Amino acid sequence: MNVIRPSLLAVALVVSNVLVTPAIAAEERERTSSGFRMVSLNLKHTMTPAAVAHDVRSVFRRARPSVIGFQERRSTHRALRAALPRHWALKMPGGPPSRSHNPIAFDKRVWRHHDSWPQALATKTWKRSSGRIAVDQYGVVAVLEHRATGHRVRAVSFHMPPSIHNKRSGGPNWRLRDRVKTFWRMAAKVRGLARSTPRGTQFVALCDCNVHFGRDRTGHLVRGRLTGPLRLDSNYTAGRRPRAGWQIDYVMATRTRAFRIVDGWSLHGLRTDHPAVVARFASGARQ
Repeated sequence: MNVIRPSLLAVALVVSNVLVTPAIAAEERERTSSGFRMVSLNLKHTMTPAAVAHDVRSVFRRARPSVIGFQERRSTHRALRAALPRHWALKMPGGPPSRSHNPIAFDKRVWRHHDSWPQALATKTWKRSSGRIAVDQYGVVAVLEHRATGHRVRAVSFHMPPSIHNKRSGGPNWRLRDRVKTFWRMAAKVRGLARSTPRGTQFVALCDCNVHFGRDRTGHLVRGRLTGPLRLDSNYTAGRRPRAGWQIDYVMATRTRAFRIVDGWSLHGLRTDHPAVVARFASGARQ
């Protein structure tokens, strides 16, 4: 009969406790709790695989999200798939490359996938400096169910045209009116997605909107075409005061009885040319 000495048993217990690090414990609490976090992350399309892996791992470590909406994926698709853990799914539709520029990834341990599709937001978009028409603009939509609570979300990841905001006036950059009109068409399609969301399902938008939150002072851009008409909370309206200088990336969501955005913040110091923005969802009143 083998007898385990008390001293050896004590050592084994200590080692097992050490292995359960605070980060792992925090991730487990997040996975099994009723709350969740979502991130919007714009990837610079010229990033190396090492840079993509660095940024994705940094976001996992610092934000512990269960859903990430990526923008401007383009040539980074293989690096992006390789950077995600095995228990994460990446919804990146096939077909023309423009359909998969803004994929959505989620933790399969936290969310159950119900549906996903590419959503055309604008098919004739702004002209580039060369005079050619830019690629068609698609969002990626995913319908997910939270395993712990049964809460459903319809999330869409998309990217708005660049240089559409005149930060001095707070309104559109009318010198690039074709891009502004593209923004309006895309915003109308996003509003249609939100208003067609089934009752009891929360609508979430993850975007690089190219409109500075703190200087959006008219009814022509994000405030007037998205957050206002749809009554969306965002990582800025419900979150900590953002750092000055970069506020063009958003996580926006309708407010439901079950969940709402209660906090938001940005993650700087990444290899891409954008910060990642984080929104924490929780039930009940603000915490």
